[in-house]
Amino acid sequence: MNTRLSGLLSRIQPRMRDVVGIDIGSSGTKAVRVRADRSGQFTVVAAGLLPRIDLASSGGGITPLQLPKPLQAWSAAIACSFPQASVKLLTMPADKIEGTAFAELLGVPRPPETRIGHLAFEGESRTEVPVMAVGVPSADVKRLIDLLPAGGRPALGSVEVSSLAALSLHLRRGVQPDQKGCDLVIDAGEQITTMTLCYRDRPLVFRQFPQGAAAVTEQIVTDLGVDSATAADILHNGAFDVRASLRRVFDAFLRQLGIAVDFAERRSGQRLQRVLLTGGLAVNSDLCAELLSQVGLKPEVVSPWNGMTVAQNALPNLTKGQEATFAAATGAALNLLDVA
Repeated sequence: MNTRLSGLLSRIQPRMRDVVGIDIGSSGTKAVRVRADRSGQFTVVAAGLLPRIDLASSGGGITPLQLPKPLQAWSAAIACSFPQASVKLLTMPADKIEGTAFAELLGVPRPPETRIGHLAFEGESRTEVPVMAVGVPSADVKRLIDLLPAGGRPALGSVEVSSLAALSLHLRRGVQPDQKGCDLVIDAGEQITTMTLCYRDRPLVFRQFPQGAAAVTEQIVTDLGVDSATAADILHNGAFDVRASLRRVFDAFLRQLGIAVDFAERRSGQRLQRVLLTGGLAVNSDLCAELLSQVGLKPEVVSPWNGMTVAQNALPNLTKGQEATFAAATGAALNLLDVA
């Protein structure tokens, strides 16, 4: 789902064939270079974990991003979690979308203080359609633009919200032909967690929560009396059962989960069929166990490059399970490859 946050930049470019998707997170940066041939087949040329980028630093401006040579595509698609972003799934009259004052609906300042994008999906009726609307502070977008100075390589082609880029990967590549059930797509990142209930390629429910792996780590520190480094190791390696800590952090998420599933099943007339996970917490066994107990389905960790060709030596030093953290970077790259 290209939320047309690529449209935030409104650049006219030739059709993209070589794009690096860059997901800038609070704990690190994920980059994946994808090429498309004329038949529409994708090849993962390279992928890598890069150092964290401090976008909040106010001293001396933003240092331009230096990508390793294997990741230097012609164009770049950037995804960022944007903690100050406002994202809403709206139901709107089909003939009233253009010209709508989305700033008021999102509860954000009007442009130019805010960059706003939206994408309408096919609805159940001709009169009303679901619309994903996004508002991002313009200053945050400017910092990302400064990461890739004009005239260099790669050239910046789009900017998106990470959770929506990850969701778009599922809607583009993960929807099964003629599937009858609903999908629950969860992106569990470092600072933000989102849940989306979809029926085929149409989102029915979208919820965003300001908690993620960092908050769970802090809760483990409190509950077990360990330092932060040990708590992070426990969380990511599954050395101890930390479901109690996870429940405290994700209390609002878990309470909303049952309500969201029930609404989606009633709206679509279909039962929940799959639970799909992306993000840094995707392979956490305690999160998977908690979701299994909540919805009765074993979660599946998304493989972002399923169905693509992966070039030899494209994935140096990546361990099993880390692939799920590249969902947003891959989704952003595919969105830009589909533009123009």
